[in-house]
Amino acid sequence: IARAFNSDGVTGVLVSGVQSGSPASSAGVRAGDVVLSFGAERVESPSQLRNVVALSAAGVAARLEILRDGRKKLIDVTLEKKSPISLKNNHNIYGESSGLQGLRLEDLRLVDGRERRHLGVGVDIHDGVLVRSVDPASAASRAGLRAGDVIVELNRHGISNLKELQKQASASSEALIARVIRGEASLYVLLS
Repeated sequence: IARAFNSDGVTGVLVSGVQSGSPASSAGVRAGDVVLSFGAERVESPSQLRNVVALSAAGVAARLEILRDGRKKLIDVTLEKKSPISLKNNHNIYGESSGLQGLRLEDLRLVDGRERRHLGVGVDIHDGVLVRSVDPASAASRAGLRAGDVIVELNRHGISNLKELQKQASASSEALIARVIRGEASLYVLLS
């Protein structure tokens, strides 16, 4: 894949598609671009890029370094109000993916009390990552993850937010084991 996009030896995230009307689309990001950095941070995986974006301030311009047709280019992107992050159809430049592909995730701290009650998330759960939706064709779906689950551990490390989830996921070269809170129950799910 890297050779096909004139990016041999480059570490970054291949853009497989850009949502019409999104900040990336408005800034000129195109399918086939390879994102090398966001702001001052180099990016090496879709989950890292997703989390860097999620932790950035809305309404503030961020500089994106991309590789397009073998040439580096700088693009300024102004982020909108935060929304759940989609992991569907993201691949790093080498085509690798993780057991987290096909999930839409959001920091649990960003979910208000009324919605938490509606989702059945207990009042005693303060930290974690909420699973907003699961692509039915994904490995995460086959493993049993469902919308409304809250991921509180990954590979036996506590998870407070998307940044910690990404850090743990990118540190693992093996399958991921997630401890999930579902309603009143706690269970482990193997994501490969």
